[in-house]
Amino acid sequence: MKLEEVKALSDNELRIKVAELLGWSDVENDRIVLNVHELRGMAPDQTYLSYGRWRIKVPNYPRDLNACHKMENSRIMNDTRRFVLYCANLTDIVDGQNPGKLHTHKSAMLYEPPPRILNATARQRCEAFVLTMGEV
Repeated sequence: MKLEEVKALSDNELRIKVAELLGWSDVENDRIVLNVHELRGMAPDQTYLSYGRWRIKVPNYPRDLNACHKMENSRIMNDTRRFVLYCANLTDIVDGQNPGKLHTHKSAMLYEPPPRILNATARQRCEAFVLTMGEV
């Protein structure tokens, strides 16, 4: 996906995309009490119960920094190449540039991520995650 496509996604669409990239399955809106709709699915580490599937609430990745922290630790931090690409994409998104642009010091980001990405919003982190997973 390109940055324009990712930015065009609504928060709910971005939430579903991130959940699917993290391994969630059967992600969809469930109608619960008082006509409130809630996004539910099967977590990647979730087991099957004897009476069938058990669907749980999907974290609100574009609005919750704690959920983003788990997202970042789950797939990106384990792979050096993904981590460097994620930092580059996040830096570009925070700076408002095009994420396809090559950085001259990508390897330096492994040791010292730019301080401005520490203030990135949850939505910006999700956008960088989707871009990174699409490029790897």
